[in-house]
Amino acid sequence: MKVKVDNLVKVYGDVIALKNVTLSFKAGNIYVLLGPNGAGKTTLVKIISGLIPPTSGDVYVNGLSVTENPSSARNMLRFVPQEPALDWLLSVYDNLYYYAWLLGLPKAERKRAVERVLKKFNLSDYSNFAINQLSGGLQRRVQIARAFLDETRPLLILDEPTIGVDPVGKLQIWELIKDETSSGDILTIVCTNDLSEAEFLGDIIVLLNKKVIRVLKKEDIALEDSVEIVTSSESIIVNRRELNKTLLSLIYDGIEIRSVSPKRPSLMDVFREYFGGGSE
Repeated sequence: MKVKVDNLVKVYGDVIALKNVTLSFKAGNIYVLLGPNGAGKTTLVKIISGLIPPTSGDVYVNGLSVTENPSSARNMLRFVPQEPALDWLLSVYDNLYYYAWLLGLPKAERKRAVERVLKKFNLSDYSNFAINQLSGGLQRRVQIARAFLDETRPLLILDEPTIGVDPVGKLQIWELIKDETSSGDILTIVCTNDLSEAEFLGDIIVLLNKKVIRVLKKEDIALEDSVEIVTSSESIIVNRRELNKTLLSLIYDGIEIRSVSPKRPSLMDVFREYFGGGSE
C-alpha cells in the first residue's frame, strides 16, 4: 500500500488551506500529521479520502488517482472522521452491523466482524446500549471500532482518534492502532492535537502548516540539535543554530548564565521550535 500526494493545493475562497503539498506514504508505518490550528491537516486527509476535491494537484492510492477514480480509492480506505458519524437512536451492535452492511461485508461475515470488534474495543457490555446513552469517550470508541470491521482495507486514516477518550481508553486505542499497523500491510495516517499521542504513535511525523514544514522519523527527534541554557531565573531550550545569538542577548540584558548543556528534545520542543506556543 502506497499513497502519493502530488503538489496538492486547496483554496477556499480567498483562504489557502494547502499550498503545494507533496508527500509519500507507505505501508508498515504510522504517519502523524501535526501542526497548529488551520494548518490543513483535516483538509489533507479529506482529500486523500476522496471526500473533498483538491483545487489542483492529485493524490494517488496504489497508483490510482483519487480525483479520477474516487470510488476505487475509497474501497481501499478505512476513515474515522473527527465529527461524530453514528446513529444516535440505534444500539452499539446495530450501528456496527449496519456499517458492516454498508461496507459490503457478506451477511455471514457481518455478525462475526461485529462481535470481533466489540471484544477488541471492550464494548461487549455496551452492545445493547443506544449511542445516546453512552459517554462521549465510549461513542468515540464505537466510531473507531467501525474502522476495524473490514480488515482487508489497507489504508487506515484517523482524524483526532482519541478526542474525548479517558487516559486508559486512549492507551488501549493507541495499542490497537499500533498492532493493526505492525503487520506491515497497513498504512496508517493520524491527525492529532495531542502531542503525547503523536509521540506514542508516530513512526514518521509530518509537520504541516499549509505546506510541509518538515518530515521527521521518530529517531530524528532525539538527534535534533538542542541546547539547554539555565539562567538565574529560568531554563531555556534553543536550537544550536540560535545558541550564540541567545547567549549574547542574555549577556547584554545582564542575566546570569549558570550552565549550557546539550538536551535531548521532546516532540514538544520540536513543535515549539517550528510553530511556537502550544499544539492545536
